[in-house]
Amino acid sequence: MHSRLSTDMLDTTARPKTRPRSRTDTLAHAFRRAATLSIPSSLVIVALVCTLVLRTASLTHVVDVPLTALERREVGNAHRGLERIAAENFTTLEELDALANEPRLPEAQRLVYRYAPLLLQPDVTTPANDDTLIGVYYLLSTTEGEDTSVTTIQYFFFSTDENGGTLALDRLALFGQPIDRELIYRVTIINGEIASAYYQAPVHRLVQMHDWGPGRPIFEVASANHNFRPVGPVELEQRSGFQLLVPLPRHELEADPAHDPDFVALAASEVAAQYGINLSHYVYVEFQNPVYDGVVTVSVKVAGRWYYLHDWIAGLTRPGYNKPGIYIGFAPDPEMIEAIRIVAYSPRDVEIEVISAFIYPRLEYLA
Repeated sequence: MHSRLSTDMLDTTARPKTRPRSRTDTLAHAFRRAATLSIPSSLVIVALVCTLVLRTASLTHVVDVPLTALERREVGNAHRGLERIAAENFTTLEELDALANEPRLPEAQRLVYRYAPLLLQPDVTTPANDDTLIGVYYLLSTTEGEDTSVTTIQYFFFSTDENGGTLALDRLALFGQPIDRELIYRVTIINGEIASAYYQAPVHRLVQMHDWGPGRPIFEVASANHNFRPVGPVELEQRSGFQLLVPLPRHELEADPAHDPDFVALAASEVAAQYGINLSHYVYVEFQNPVYDGVVTVSVKVAGRWYYLHDWIAGLTRPGYNKPGIYIGFAPDPEMIEAIRIVAYSPRDVEIEVISAFIYPRLEYLA
């Protein structure tokens, strides 16, 4: 059987190949065309500038945040935060096992306790006054079918700070807080059996876990920005000079550790001591970002002067929940804030849902 090719496909010399015209070629062509038509080149430049301005304007969406959304959020007590961490967020293996087998709890909740991770850390008698482990929190999803039940649990590590990764000032611009949240591992259970499990390794890689041996999975922090590595039973037997922490997992959305006033106070005291950062020198804006193909930035006008998020970072590119902090340099009173503006650059219309805008009171004594 012979293939049939068209004459155009066979004759490669029939037409010269064309190449995409670069911007420089396009401008040169416009000027040559203008010369042919006796159009002043200045008019061409004006037309091109107008086109660029109109194009930029069509991509720009401005949302003025109503100042009625502005609030002052109180900061709790750092010492109380440490006491609550010890009392509420850690337990014993015996208690965790009892919860995992408590018949009065829903099955999904028992699974949360059954597969809760343990944390290995160096045995130090005096904890460092930074990067404090707040606890382990989880998110849970369950799907029920006629004969199948699928449950996925994600366990997250919360600490007051991170000593590596994104710099503290950039993290405040990106996330509006020094508190660090990192995935430890996620596990999917189908009809009571583990179907898959992945942990977050250094460089934020998700790595599949296989059989971790009897008992619960054990992890050790393996990077300065809180990524992890699993610790197997053989290594555990050979190790010395460590302590095994037993976190009591709490639901992240119910406990909301990132906004807990006492944990915020603890984080505030640590970043003040380490970096000289004062959390009251920012204006924070919480909103839902629908833009996934552009950049969003925030500006705040305080006492007649504008302060810009893009002075610190180029902009926000993460869809969904965002809470940037805009650096002011001093603790503003609410009446000093004259305007808050969100600007989105996107080729399509967007609707930005503003949740809140807030400041912290003047933090002089943070301990």
